[in-house]
Amino acid sequence: MKSPLDMRPILTVLINCLILMSIHAQTLANTNDEINKYPITDIRDGAGLGGVFDFYTRALYDSVHGFVIPEMSPASQDPAGNWGKPADGLQLSLRFHNYEFMRKEPVMAIIILRNLDLASRTFDIYDEHDFQFSLHYGTNTIVLTNSQNQTYGTPLGFNLEASAEVLQTACLNRFFKLNQTGKYTLQVQALVPKSDGKGETNVISGTAAFEIVEQLSPSAINERKAQAEALHAVRNKAATNGMINVTQ
Repeated sequence: MKSPLDMRPILTVLINCLILMSIHAQTLANTNDEINKYPITDIRDGAGLGGVFDFYTRALYDSVHGFVIPEMSPASQDPAGNWGKPADGLQLSLRFHNYEFMRKEPVMAIIILRNLDLASRTFDIYDEHDFQFSLHYGTNTIVLTNSQNQTYGTPLGFNLEASAEVLQTACLNRFFKLNQTGKYTLQVQALVPKSDGKGETNVISGTAAFEIVEQLSPSAINERKAQAEALHAVRNKAATNGMINVTQ
């Protein structure tokens, strides 16, 4: 009579295979857009953002305690970010914190360059002048390349850490005459060295919209009040944690 088949060696092999598959799946997830948080390692203020810039500064303090702003989330979890398609391990976002702007009011764009790779990257980007802007108004399109801009200073290489991002603000009034009321759309792109050092790659954002108006609508006024309250709350929390001093 034959002895029963010992299944233990087979089960051991199967378990080891499952473990290896799990490790491989986690590795793939970590190299794609499944990372839960992309920290902002640098904020470059294009023209003095005031409250918006202050909000990001306080949010960085607060992130130490687990608060993750949408801009740090994967693109799939940040629908308002207008993220472009990944290109050579990089991704570009463009957004406005407000949709409506009054005529002659500064129109602030928020540009985020994200490194999706597991290795750091070095770029020669000095300020907002190193991006190309494509502005659409009605049937008109104005393309402003970085070669048409005057860069204030010598481009300085900066190191963008792995799975991290840098935030650049840009005041569009410095580049375009936004004196006509109506709806506008904007797209930005950056020409950066490829990860292998051979040539360059063009990283393009999605399209973001804004509107120039004579007077803010009630919903826009309420939106700005909510933003001011959120900033106040974040600053108070940071102050409570002893991370900043806030004069009330």
